[in-house]
Amino acid sequence: MKTIKIYILGLCFSLLFFVVPAQAFSISPTKVLVTLTAGGSDVVKMNIKNESDQVENYQVSIVNVEQDDVGRPIFNGIQSPAMTWIKPEENISTLTAWENKEIKFLIETPEEAQAGSYYLGLAVKKIANTEDVLLPNELSGQLVSLLYLKVSGLANESLNIFLWQADKKFIQQREWSYILGLKNQGNIEVPLQGTLLIRNWRNKEIYQKELTLGPTLIATEERKMDVKIKTDQGFLWPGLYQAQINIMFGKSQQSVSGIFSFWYFPWWSLIFVGGVLFGAIGIYIFKIKNKKGKSI
Repeated sequence: MKTIKIYILGLCFSLLFFVVPAQAFSISPTKVLVTLTAGGSDVVKMNIKNESDQVENYQVSIVNVEQDDVGRPIFNGIQSPAMTWIKPEENISTLTAWENKEIKFLIETPEEAQAGSYYLGLAVKKIANTEDVLLPNELSGQLVSLLYLKVSGLANESLNIFLWQADKKFIQQREWSYILGLKNQGNIEVPLQGTLLIRNWRNKEIYQKELTLGPTLIATEERKMDVKIKTDQGFLWPGLYQAQINIMFGKSQQSVSGIFSFWYFPWWSLIFVGGVLFGAIGIYIFKIKNKKGKSI
């Protein structure tokens, strides 16, 4: 036991004295908005600050931006045409200790550029030396400034509900879960507002709820989410129900809707149906036996 304590104590001392110093840096700004016409150009400036006590090398690159299902930006190395419109003033920069340096990015949109919104990242990563050029898909450890580039022209707001269904065709619990899939088919980002309506087999509305569908959905992106509700507002008969989703989107407040049907069979209804069937079978057997007894 004493040997184990001594070993742990020695390990703690070794961690104190042999930790590798952190190599820190920062960039600013973290978000940039640029609006251009097709064939236009502009310059974006970024500051890189070396926050370490030694000379460091940094690589600058352009990355693609997508969204995850909760609306957070995902930076990746997937090539997009808009990435070729942006060129950094220099790809590799060397900064002395605590130096702050300005990097310029030239943006040139081609004449044939389609109107709409484009989302890109201006990425910076520390490298060991100027020969260690990283590939675009090597994104770990980078700091990224979000570039929101708008090309002027006709805005097209279009949203498609490509998925709207229950996670089960037959539901027994009072907690109901649905799966919603949306795709922005337009060329600009759209804010989202949703309303869920539940109707019974008599087409009577029994439930309504305003839904939070996450932040703005950027152009061409998809989003899938779970919609969960708890129907505890009174007695519900077993049977066929309908779930309708109404979504308002965009600055023009257009709307799309989706609807599907599902069966609600609580556990007690299955017991009741089973009891009725069991009783009917029992009566049938009793009648057959009674009939045979009379014929004898």
